[in-house]
Amino acid sequence: MFTVEGRNRVGVSRDPSRVRRNESASNSSIIQIAIQAHSLPNADKLSLSDPFCVLFEVSDSSHPIELLRTETVWNDLDPKFVRTVDVAVSDDLDSILRVEVYDRDSKSELLDKHNFLGGVTFSLSELNNAQARRLKLKLVQPDARKENKAWVTFLGTQLEFPDDQRSARIQFRSTLLRKKAILPQISSISMFYVISQARDDAAPFDWSPVYRSEVLSSADGKSDGAHLVFSDAKINFQSLNNSRMDQPNKLELYVFHRDGQHELVGHALFSVQDMYETETPVFYSDFHSGESDKKIGVLKSQLTSCQEGVFSFQLQADINGSEKYKPL
Repeated sequence: MFTVEGRNRVGVSRDPSRVRRNESASNSSIIQIAIQAHSLPNADKLSLSDPFCVLFEVSDSSHPIELLRTETVWNDLDPKFVRTVDVAVSDDLDSILRVEVYDRDSKSELLDKHNFLGGVTFSLSELNNAQARRLKLKLVQPDARKENKAWVTFLGTQLEFPDDQRSARIQFRSTLLRKKAILPQISSISMFYVISQARDDAAPFDWSPVYRSEVLSSADGKSDGAHLVFSDAKINFQSLNNSRMDQPNKLELYVFHRDGQHELVGHALFSVQDMYETETPVFYSDFHSGESDKKIGVLKSQLTSCQEGVFSFQLQADINGSEKYKPL
């Protein structure tokens, strides 16, 4: 089985390129574009499609310029892609963009090695002028045997500080869990987590994912005996909170299933400002069940250092148990 983000690798919003930052010094504004797809066709026989998408600029060029290639989301027909791209918006030039969605079939990065699920072309001004910069378009698949009911939504966010180079380095660990019906000697279940940014102007897209971790279990040797210890997440502030330290983030912890039907164990809110301004060494927030929303534990947040624009945090989910799971 080939390696994909959300399984063996992490998916993270990429840093803005130097070119994009330079563009922000002109009369242009910078918007960050995130992509979500809905009701994608299933191109796999034994499981669900493994989609990724590619965003091109097709303005005034015989050869499209690739701006973004998202992570691959495993077994999901309604993916919310983590990787984003920053694009300059100018009154003088209206870029023409095209997105194409594929079902990953191999390790190859050649697009003709994967199943084409649909594409659509639009102008940057359409997105910038759409209500709350949310643009929903139908994917077109010319050779489809039946009507393609897939849609793609673009979420544009104007960066408040396009030249902000601050970032967060997040160390996260979570209580090792097992199913209640399984004997204690069975190893822990596989889990991953997602960090999302609040988008108060984006209903019904109130949260947009900015980081998706690798999948871990105690069998991977990444535990301290009581907790799974995930790889450090490094997220730029523009993606994490649009450079606003008081902007809330949501952490969601999932049980991983190979068929893509991942279970939400629970969730908690945190913010950079909470950790930065707390009068105690650790800031506590409630960790709620994904099923009933009742409190099942706490999320401990702590700022450990701040050097050269890198804010280092430790997040720890201490879970007492949920409807289906309990500590190992």
